[in-house]
Amino acid sequence: MDIKSISDIPAWIFYPIKLWADKDSDNFNILVGTGMILLVRSFIMVWILVRRLGESDERTSGIYLKAMSNALVVLIVCEIIFPSTYLVNQFKLYKYAFAMIAAAIYLFSKYRKEMR
Repeated sequence: MDIKSISDIPAWIFYPIKLWADKDSDNFNILVGTGMILLVRSFIMVWILVRRLGESDERTSGIYLKAMSNALVVLIVCEIIFPSTYLVNQFKLYKYAFAMIAAAIYLFSKYRKEMR
């Protein structure tokens, strides 16, 4: 695959994943399965950390807002980086998983900071 412009870089990076997933149905299932596991675990991490931080009040609402704004930034960056021509739904799994991981990391850092 030739790179002729900056917009060809994401396709160049993710095209080997497409070839690997198209080669065998087991490879496709591994791609979807790992994305699903990552997504479910990240949602569970965010849910646990939200429960540990407590009810929504003036202290925690700012924390939740910042965590979700971090998730939005990661989602926008992933939207720019991931290709939109192939494996669209599979990459959506990874986009949302990475966004929730970013929110969980922020929530975990705030939780550790407040518990010290």
